[in-house]
Amino acid sequence: MTLKIDKLKIHGLGPLRDVELPLGDLDGIVAITGPNGSGKSTLLSAVPWAMYLSAPGPRSKVPAWAETKGAHIELDGSNGDPFRVRYVVDGGKKTVQQSATLELDGELVNESGLVRDFKEQAREFFPDERLFLAGTFCGQGRDEDFSKLTRDDRRRVLQRLLGLERFQLKAELTRDRWKDLDIKLEEEELTMKREAPELPSSEIENLLKASRKRLDDANSELAELDPKIKEIRELVAKLREERASRSAELGKADQAVKNATQNRDRIKAELQGLASLIDRGPEILESTVELDRLNARAGVLGAEVHRARKNLDKLRDARSRHERASAEQERLQDQIVAAKRGADLLCRTPFGDKCEEAGCEFIADAMKAKKDLDRLETRLVKVREGLDQNAQDKYSAESDLLDQAEDEHEQCLRDQARAMKLAKDIDRLNEAMARASKYEKDLVEAEVGLSNARKEREALDRNGADELENLKTELEALEDDNKAALAMKLSTTGEIASLEEKLEHTKEREARIAEAVKAAFRYKNEIADLKIVERGFGKEGIQALLMDAAGPAISDNCNAILEVVAPWFRVRLQTTKLDSRGKKLLEDLDIVVMDSRKGAERTMDSLSGGEQVIVSLALRLALVLHGGAGSTSDMLILDEMDGALDQDRAEQFVPMLRKAMELGGLRQVVFVTHRAGAMGQADYVIEVAEGRVSIGE
Repeated sequence: MTLKIDKLKIHGLGPLRDVELPLGDLDGIVAITGPNGSGKSTLLSAVPWAMYLSAPGPRSKVPAWAETKGAHIELDGSNGDPFRVRYVVDGGKKTVQQSATLELDGELVNESGLVRDFKEQAREFFPDERLFLAGTFCGQGRDEDFSKLTRDDRRRVLQRLLGLERFQLKAELTRDRWKDLDIKLEEEELTMKREAPELPSSEIENLLKASRKRLDDANSELAELDPKIKEIRELVAKLREERASRSAELGKADQAVKNATQNRDRIKAELQGLASLIDRGPEILESTVELDRLNARAGVLGAEVHRARKNLDKLRDARSRHERASAEQERLQDQIVAAKRGADLLCRTPFGDKCEEAGCEFIADAMKAKKDLDRLETRLVKVREGLDQNAQDKYSAESDLLDQAEDEHEQCLRDQARAMKLAKDIDRLNEAMARASKYEKDLVEAEVGLSNARKEREALDRNGADELENLKTELEALEDDNKAALAMKLSTTGEIASLEEKLEHTKEREARIAEAVKAAFRYKNEIADLKIVERGFGKEGIQALLMDAAGPAISDNCNAILEVVAPWFRVRLQTTKLDSRGKKLLEDLDIVVMDSRKGAERTMDSLSGGEQVIVSLALRLALVLHGGAGSTSDMLILDEMDGALDQDRAEQFVPMLRKAMELGGLRQVVFVTHRAGAMGQADYVIEVAEGRVSIGE
């Protein structure tokens, strides 16, 4: 696609009020003339202003030239598709309002009118700004003194004309990129140093394996110690139970001794109470024999008494009248007999201890009975006198017989009772002595049991204490081992947890280090590649190659233009040279002029003033042509490039432009000039005056 400008309209910019310039109708050489300050340069700068909103040189920004409200530029043309640009600037205010619109094929592209949106759309549609300015637009004063610049300045100008800034920018961007990567590389290296663990994960895993083995050993030791400790504790408990049992048995034996002693003391007291019976031993033996006799006699007397009582019963039937008297007589008689028997018995009975007290009571009763004895006998006489004499005699005989039998029977019973009492006392004594013997035996057995229990307790205390002490010592040792194993288990468990955490952190660090190593390796490779790219885009790379290639091409164009006005000059741009030793190729940009008339190479300084201007102008045109070689425009815009020519040489300027058009294949060259000779040779002349333009041929 070729950029073509058809129409340019300007309103309110600088001295230009309402200007319309139909550039699409003006093919060939177009000269723009007018007085100073009339707006000639403003007219040319309006083209890049419309497309890029800026222009090189002092007229870089439109707002500085907008003097009225609604000042604007309108540019029509085509670049494959028809386009129209309208750039409006409201001047005359503290705050400048701007808007820019782009229409493609009659359709508005950026409806917002915002400058930002316009720049984005224009960047995609129009040629690259640097390429346009290098190959199409040559503003006032640009590259005017190329031959008088230093080598470095020449190289910079040539770089700009060749559009090498983009390569330099890429080189700088590449350098910035690898420097950023170098910073990241340093960060990754710092990360590797910072994240470097004290120990690698393999060593931590070995430590963890050793700790787990110690934990297994501690668990095994605890598993072995637990049954031993349990067994010893059971033995200790058993010994304590046995000691408690022995103590209980000893307590029982001691209590048995106490009980036997109490029984022995009690039986001793009882035997002391029966001591009188022991002293009457012979009498008791005789009483025992007498008791047998009395028992036999009591049987006989009992039979007699029974017979006598039968007889008395018969007499009682006869003596019914005298029953009361007989009953009284018998009662009295019984009392008398009882008193006598009691007195007799009292005289015969020995007294001692409790028996004496009973005897005293009995004596008191006997004394009382004696006092009543006379009274009873008197009453008995009276009763007997009241009985029948025959019956009385018979009764008396029977009564005497009965009394005698009863007296004898009663005496026998008393003797029997006394003998039986003695026999009971003997039984009680024998029983007491048996109990005493038993108690003595029990006491001896209890004392023997107590002695044995004490011996067993002493033996148990002696042997059991040693065994218990040994068991306690062993238990303490085992418990110490158990505590040590538990402490080892706890410490090892904590150590394992710490090592596992440390291992996890170490693996995380190693993973980060591995990532950092990979990133560092990648960054190093990228930095190496970017450095190569930087050198490729740098001054020693593609720029040097392009400049080396541009030297002959520019020289050829310059020489072709010089053929029109000064064919005896041949110009060569020398971009490299050897160092003083002739070994190293150095960058250079020197201008060498071959003068065929003198047959020698000359420098620019050795040329006359007029010759320098002609060579310099041809060189500038050649530079512009070479800069536009990659351009997509078919026009060339020049601002007062002939200003340094004298009147004679100025007439040679237009032929040089026509040769440049031929060399560049251009449709149109627009230039600003004050030279009448140049205007006379142009195809069209545009005169700018009082804010307006007029076109003539």
